Amino acid sequence: GGEVVWDATDPATAHLTVTTPATRAVWGRIAGRRFELGGWTLSLGELERNYAVVVITSMDGRPLESSERMLLVAVSSAENEEMRWNESRTSVGRHWGRGPTLVTGVSADVILRGPPVKIRALDGRGEPAGDVPVETLPNGSRFTIGPPCRTLWYEVRRP
Repeated sequence: GGEVVWDATDPATAHLTVTTPATRAVWGRIAGRRFELGGWTLSLGELERNYAVVVITSMDGRPLESSERMLLVAVSSAENEEMRWNESRTSVGRHWGRGPTLVTGVSADVILRGPPVKIRALDGRGEPAGDVPVETLPNGSRFTIGPPCRTLWYEVRRP
């Protein structure tokens, strides 16, 4: 039905998109690209190894355009300290390294259609860690996420 689409036409830009009423997502080789996913526009910056996962999902079961509470998650890479990959980066064998896990956030400009939103960065426990500036648009909201926010998780709320 087009809700989940795997596009590997060009291996250098292979990616998967998810467009359902309550979830929008894109992951794969998506650096420097813009995605329009049903009321959600995502413009990505440069990414480590051109790879990232970005998902926004409703936390109240309503469609994203009317949801009052959503979770946005964005990560480019995640690995343990001293993790050792093989030469082709397809396996770590038994060399998983040790914690803490090192992660890289995703720089992106996000536009959500619908009523205005407020964004809060969340810490690793899901607790608020600071507000993210939001620009109110005529039919939505625009905000920027990324490493300066020092998180992978964002709470999106409609007042």
